Amino acid sequence: MKAFRLLICFFITINFIEAQVSSDILRIGIANQYGTARLAGTGGSMSALGADFGCISQNPASLGAFRKSEFTFTPAFFNSKSTSTLEGDGNVATKDSKFGINLSNLGLIGTTGARPNKKWSNLTFGIGLNRSVEFREKISYEGISMGSIVEKFQAAADGEVTSRLDPYAEKLAWQSGAIYDVDDDLKYETDFDTQIEVRDKKNHTIESKGRINDFFIGYGANYKEFLQLGMTIGIPYYSYHETNIYSETDSDEHIRTFNNLSYTRTFSTKGTGINAKFGFILKPIYNIRVGFGYHTPSYYKVTEDYNSEFTYDYTTQASGNQRITSTPTEEGQFKYTMFSPQRVIGNIAFVSRVGFLSGEIEFIDYRQSKYKTDSEFSSSEDVTYFKQLNNEIDKIYQSIINIKFGGELAYDIFRVRGGFGLYGRPFANEEGYNPAYSIGLGIREDNFFIDLAYNNRSNSKGILAYQLNGRPKPFATSDITQHQIMLTIGLKISSGD
Repeated sequence: MKAFRLLICFFITINFIEAQVSSDILRIGIANQYGTARLAGTGGSMSALGADFGCISQNPASLGAFRKSEFTFTPAFFNSKSTSTLEGDGNVATKDSKFGINLSNLGLIGTTGARPNKKWSNLTFGIGLNRSVEFREKISYEGISMGSIVEKFQAAADGEVTSRLDPYAEKLAWQSGAIYDVDDDLKYETDFDTQIEVRDKKNHTIESKGRINDFFIGYGANYKEFLQLGMTIGIPYYSYHETNIYSETDSDEHIRTFNNLSYTRTFSTKGTGINAKFGFILKPIYNIRVGFGYHTPSYYKVTEDYNSEFTYDYTTQASGNQRITSTPTEEGQFKYTMFSPQRVIGNIAFVSRVGFLSGEIEFIDYRQSKYKTDSEFSSSEDVTYFKQLNNEIDKIYQSIINIKFGGELAYDIFRVRGGFGLYGRPFANEEGYNPAYSIGLGIREDNFFIDLAYNNRSNSKGILAYQLNGRPKPFATSDITQHQIMLTIGLKISSGD
């Protein structure tokens, strides 16, 4: 249990540095949900129109708008760029980037086509997946700052016998010689104790990858071209891997005996969930579409694997140069269940013969996110800890509103699209929005279509390498820009009236 708490607290890469909760909440709660290039090109705003496979993950009533059966797939090219700076005089920014290719969408639609003499004029079945989130990021910084992570290990170890030290953190520091108990009084010493001011060079790299895929089966219907209804049962799959490498170097030889250290932590999280989505679209007049979508909380069963390695390099007169690397005796694992927040989405669109304008508003309350212990880990300590964690979620997070606008111009078989989004910030002390922009092109023929889109999102993060009350610790800021290019190819399988 202690290792899991440290995993939550260590290498916090979120906007609000006091947060002591798992960032799984934010990762799973991210509201991209593009899937297809047409939806991405309009900023994710066109769910009130439907007849696009990506829209189904936002408003399942989109199924009722299909007039032809079709097959779609969407490869996507993703690049994340970061500029990060360690707080302190003279420290300069470090730039990084990470590139990847993924499958953003794969889907099949089967529809009856138009049935003009029927009350239910169109019945549609859909199956496939939309990738709602892509995790791909590299952040690094370096510079001089006060404090050392050894002081954190020392504070955590004080008062504990070595057999009770966390095997993924301070116990590794003890095994490597970074902390030691000369007098056997459970008051640990370090090579930094005689230093009035600890200033050394810090290097920190955080590299992540992963995804959330929304696999679903859905059904939609169109009632007299006035009302569309739809629902889906989804099986979201979540995976995330992160590697943190933190190091310190006494390059100016200010600290007696200490040369350098390196602390590496890795963790991989995988979870499979289930959810349901419901929606409707009304056409009060020919040119107007009004939609509503509701997403139930997703219930995830999560397995997290984690490991660490600590290396300490020092020099003494008695033993000369020593470089000791310590690792835990086994990789750690923790299982738990998690509930992501529900979502409420409203859509509206104005349609004309030359295209459309659309808008969408989405409400998410991150305080609804909850954790529970897995049945295998149901000790009283675990139950108490998860209650505390859920209480912290209520304090730290807030509800947000995401706003999206977009449109499409049509000329013959050609389409031009654009979109803009404002995404709320989930921490209780934050105001404002993170912006997103998108553009797109398309060709629509009777039997096939091709869509191309580019979207751009930006945000800022605070990076706190470790927590230590009352002592200096390195804090960095990172500005991140994500670029994505998507290409959707669709084949119309059968034609309606």
